[in-house]
Amino acid sequence: MKILFSGDLHLGRCSSRLPQGADRRDFSCSSTWDAIVNLAINCDAGLVLLSGDIVDENDKFFDAIGPLERGLQKLIEHEIRTLAVAGNHDFDVLSRLADALDPAKFLLLGQNGRWQRETITENGQPLLYVDGWSFPNQYVKDTPILEYSFEPDAGIPTLVLVHGELDKPDSFYAPLSLLQMRQFDVTGWLIGHIHIPHYEEAPNQPFVLNPGSPQAMDPGETGRHGPWIIELGEDGTVSCDQVPLSSARYESMTIDLSEVKDEVEFEQHVLSQLRSRSKEIISDSGKQLRMLSYRITFTGQTPLHGKLRHLADNITGDRDLGTGSVAVLVDKVDIEVMPEIDLARLAEGSDPPALLARLLLALEDQHSCDKYANLMKHVRDNINKLHTGNAYPVISSDPAPSDEALRLYLRQQAKALLGALRKQVGIP
Repeated sequence: MKILFSGDLHLGRCSSRLPQGADRRDFSCSSTWDAIVNLAINCDAGLVLLSGDIVDENDKFFDAIGPLERGLQKLIEHEIRTLAVAGNHDFDVLSRLADALDPAKFLLLGQNGRWQRETITENGQPLLYVDGWSFPNQYVKDTPILEYSFEPDAGIPTLVLVHGELDKPDSFYAPLSLLQMRQFDVTGWLIGHIHIPHYEEAPNQPFVLNPGSPQAMDPGETGRHGPWIIELGEDGTVSCDQVPLSSARYESMTIDLSEVKDEVEFEQHVLSQLRSRSKEIISDSGKQLRMLSYRITFTGQTPLHGKLRHLADNITGDRDLGTGSVAVLVDKVDIEVMPEIDLARLAEGSDPPALLARLLLALEDQHSCDKYANLMKHVRDNINKLHTGNAYPVISSDPAPSDEALRLYLRQQAKALLGALRKQVGIP
C-alpha cells in the first residue's frame, strides 16, 4: 500500500522574508497543499495521513476551509481517503472543520485526547490499522503514549499518528519518548510538531517519522521540505521517501575568507561559492522551487576585516546568479571574521584579550574545550531555561541548540568582544 504522509501544513500562512515583488500566493501553504493533493493522485496513493497543525491558528478557519475542502474533494474523487489528528495549533478549529466535512472524505482521529483506531480495508479484509490521538487543548504536559493500549496484530501493519514533541520530557506539547515508542509492536510512528524533517529507524523496531512542514516558512526551517511517500510491501518491508515540494528553501552557508586579500578577490570568491552551492541545492529541491534564501556567515582571518560590513551590505538582497526561475536571496550576513591576529601568541599573556584568545582556541578544538566545561554547562542550562520555561512560548517548541551551535554562539560573542578590546588596548 502507498501512503502520502505530511503534517504541519499551517494553512493560512506563507513563507517569510520573500524577494521584493514576489507573489505571496506562490509561497502560500495552501498552494503547497494543492501540490500535495496532486502528488497523492499522480503517485496512486491509497491514503493520505496528516499529523496535525493543518490549520495555522483558530482565527484562520475561513482561510483554511476553502483550500482544505477543495483538496479533500479532489482526493475523494480519486477514491483517496484522508485521516488526520489535531495538533496544538488546530486542536479547536480542526474539530469544527471535521464537523463540517463528510467523514468519508476526512476523518479526525482521537478527538478529546482519546486514542482511536481506524481499520483500512480492501474487499472487506483489514489491510492497515491507523491509530490516532488528537490534542484536546492547546497545551498537553503528559505524554499520550502511556494511554496507548491497542493490541498488536502480527498480520496487519499498524501506523500510529500523533502530534507531539520528541524527547523533551518537560514540553507543553505532548512529550513523546523515542525509547517508549520503540517498545510497542507497531510498524511505525508518524508524528508532527517540529518543522524540520526527521526520520529514525532501528532493526526490529518501529520507525519514527516526523515529516516537517511541507512548505518552508522561515529561515529557521532550513533544508529540503515536502511530504513523504510511505510504501508498505506485501512482504512486510517499509520504505519512506521525501518528495521536495516547497517553493521556498532557506539555507545557512559558511564562507571562509582566510585566502581573500582584497575586494576583487572577495567578490570573486563569494560569487563562486554562491553559484556552486545554489546549483547543488536547486537540483535537490524539485521543480516547484521559486526562492532560495541564504543566511551567510563569513569566517576566517583577512585584512578586509574592517570593510566587511560594507561589503556584506552590498551582497544582501536579491541576486541574479543565472539560476533561471529561482530567485536567490541573501537575507542576512553574520561576520565571524577575525583580523589577522596571532591567537596562539596573544594567548600567552594574562590580560583579558589573552583569556579570550585561549577561549577561542579551545572552542575551535572540541577536545581541549573540556577546559571550559563549566562555561558550556552554564550556557546550556540558561538556554534550556528559555526553551522549557513559560516566558517564551514562541521558542519553547523549537529544538534546543546542539553543543556545536553553543560553541558557535560562544565563538561569535568572544570574537566580537575581542574586536572591541582590540580597539581599546591597541592590539595590532
